[in-house]
Amino acid sequence: NKYGVTVKTYQINIRNEEEVIAFRAWAEQEMGTGLAVLVNNAGIYTNQPTETMNTKDFCDVVSKMALLINAGMITREAWEEIGATGNSVLYEEMRNAAVDMRNGKSEIDAYIGFGNRCGVPFVKKFISMLVQNLEKGNKELVDFLKNESAVCWEEKKHIVKRQGEAAANKLMIPLGMILVGIFVMILVPIVSNIGA
Repeated sequence: NKYGVTVKTYQINIRNEEEVIAFRAWAEQEMGTGLAVLVNNAGIYTNQPTETMNTKDFCDVVSKMALLINAGMITREAWEEIGATGNSVLYEEMRNAAVDMRNGKSEIDAYIGFGNRCGVPFVKKFISMLVQNLEKGNKELVDFLKNESAVCWEEKKHIVKRQGEAAANKLMIPLGMILVGIFVMILVPIVSNIGA
């Protein structure tokens, strides 16, 4: 270009901060110093997903899984089917676990890896229970998923309730200001008429 600068663009899949550091080290080694490396952090999965977003997604996943497995689909197929239905971090990690299974990783190891990558306590607990029930048999798995789905929906209701309370608290100050404004609008003409 006219400034004598060569620009190379790489599109890579970075999952954590360690991979960012490794990529920057590789880039400096390959292309020399004086290099500007820009990494789009929006795509980095930091292993600390927001609990509210993941709880909603998690409830949807559990209820879909309970429905599909109760209808006769095997767990692995249900997992792949559900993983393809969303775009959040949880669904992306489900797709990664499905890829691991297709590449020869055992089903249980893929589920455990999924739980570890998500790093959220309720997902890890669900995965450990899922693995235990897979080892016991499909009948207990269906019962477990039904119970877990009911628990998830209760938790989802509590989260929505807490969000509503937080929103109501945020509205208290503006509502108070509006109330004061209304009092001023009413009292100013009355006071001015009394003085006249």
